[in-house]
Amino acid sequence: FVQDQKQHDSMKHAHYTGYVVLISLVGFVHSTLVPRIAMGNGFASRNKPATNGQLAFMSLNSGNHREPTTPKEIDSLLEKKGYRPGDRVVLYDGVCNLCNGWVHFVARRNHEMSFKFAALQGDSGRALLRKHGRDPDDLNTLVLVESDNTVYIKTEAVLRVVARVGGPLGFLASAVRVTVPTCVRDFVYTHVVAPNRHRVFGKSDRCLRPAPQLRARFLD
Repeated sequence: FVQDQKQHDSMKHAHYTGYVVLISLVGFVHSTLVPRIAMGNGFASRNKPATNGQLAFMSLNSGNHREPTTPKEIDSLLEKKGYRPGDRVVLYDGVCNLCNGWVHFVARRNHEMSFKFAALQGDSGRALLRKHGRDPDDLNTLVLVESDNTVYIKTEAVLRVVARVGGPLGFLASAVRVTVPTCVRDFVYTHVVAPNRHRVFGKSDRCLRPAPQLRARFLD
């Protein structure tokens, strides 16, 4: 009984630690990304185009055209866009200021250049969603397509990307993955972050173009 009690206390402590780490990550995002978005540091504002290496607005819709639907058509489009088998690709909401801020933050610190990026609304993003059997109109979650074609969504995708970037934040992300149950993390993501991200962080009317030094890592 004493041993069971110790194990129970240990699990409670681990979960508590995980919640603290999760709150710390949320605080970091709020204190780091929100000011950058608000001040236009690396991003276009909602009313003014960006200059000097900032992200500039662009529309990802290249006119009225039939989307690829067959595997052959999808693979052909992705190859033209720069996707290669074995690439790790992060798919994100291209008009969400929070998502754009997070992607730019990751891209600048991913010195191994182990990730490519594509907006969910773009040709590449929609093609990759179709390729992996996901609804191309579902914009409610970040998606990570791993090099072995495993697909992760929601907090698992976010934390895996941040953990791979490394540093103190990567350590925190790994700790959250281990200590906080996925159901708890995804509940927060689904019911708090996803439905409120546009209202809290703002939304652009068009997708954002990466700065020139990062352009090669974006498929659209």
